[in-house]
Amino acid sequence: MGPLLDVGWCEPKRSRLKNEIGKTLGEQLDAEKAADRPVKLVRNRVAAKGARLLFRELVKVHCRVDTEESPAD
Repeated sequence: MGPLLDVGWCEPKRSRLKNEIGKTLGEQLDAEKAADRPVKLVRNRVAAKGARLLFRELVKVHCRVDTEESPAD
């Protein structure tokens, strides 16, 4: 994809995740775009935040499973 195509890239709202993480990332994406920041920078920031949020959710689920499986003393 060339630089001219990157400038016109627009992420449609209808393709966003329909959960809390999608809502949070969508709000950040809209705010960053409204501030006229470069599109590549916006996408990188949103992707990094998305990775952090998803990792935290994974850890929560993993820790919850471990505590449910451990025998009670």
